[in-house]
Amino acid sequence: MYIRNDKTAVRLVFFTKCRKDYFDNGSLPAREDYLRTGLFILQRSIRFASRDEKPYKEDWDYINAILDKLRKIKRESIN
Repeated sequence: MYIRNDKTAVRLVFFTKCRKDYFDNGSLPAREDYLRTGLFILQRSIRFASRDEKPYKEDWDYINAILDKLRKIKRESIN
């Protein structure tokens, strides 16, 4: 995944790798909060890209993957 902003890239690497155990072992509300944080980081990186640049397909793929996981968590919490 390519992210234009170095600060965002560093936060996202921390978010996706260092806290994986927290996500795997957390409760449903904790996992939902964790995914929403990642979604926010990605959306900010896209929003603050220069106006001439189009968001990269990988950015959108990652956002869609997070949204899919959020939908799955919602279904689990209903059951």
